[in-house]
Amino acid sequence: MAAPGGLVASPATLHILLTNCWTIWLRAQPEDHMNRVIQQGDMRPMVARSEAMEDLRRILQGREAFYAKAD
Repeated sequence: MAAPGGLVASPATLHILLTNCWTIWLRAQPEDHMNRVIQQGDMRPMVARSEAMEDLRRILQGREAFYAKAD
């Protein structure tokens, strides 16, 4: 199962995932994340903003402690 990155924002959902599944954190650079979004044609509102990369870095940094709980 490929879970969305924002899943970690829900402690209950993250707990269920961590206790019932093997988890793997596929770490990538923010630039790689942004390039994938653009290449998929997914022009989320964030992509068009000049601060998009900084926002993405902040989001990923905020989630890092949760992602690090992966097996």
